[in-house]
Amino acid sequence: MQKHILPCLAVLALFVTVSSAPAQTPASSAARISNPIRVQVTASFFVPGGSDDSEQAMKTAEDAHKKIYDMAGRECELLQATIASECRLENVSVNVNRQRSYPQHDGMTATGSMSFRIYPK
Repeated sequence: MQKHILPCLAVLALFVTVSSAPAQTPASSAARISNPIRVQVTASFFVPGGSDDSEQAMKTAEDAHKKIYDMAGRECELLQATIASECRLENVSVNVNRQRSYPQHDGMTATGSMSFRIYPK
């Protein structure tokens, strides 16, 4: 049987939530800027590959985890290039699930959530 190889159909859904620290009295602009802001980023995507108990499926799951961790590692750079003067990664959570729709779309669906503490520019 010939195995069909699909091109990487990665669909990325990205959600960003920015919330500020508790409100303070409007004393001065400098005081407000020094308050940290929490930024939460959530991403979901599909990684084609194995979805059974094989070595290939384990590699597919590892690749999905790595993509989330790589994204978390680069997010502070993006935040500092746009809205943050300082950035710190506070939390990363990864969820990888098998997806089987044999034979065309076997792989893993990955969802990752990252939280950052930033100080605005």
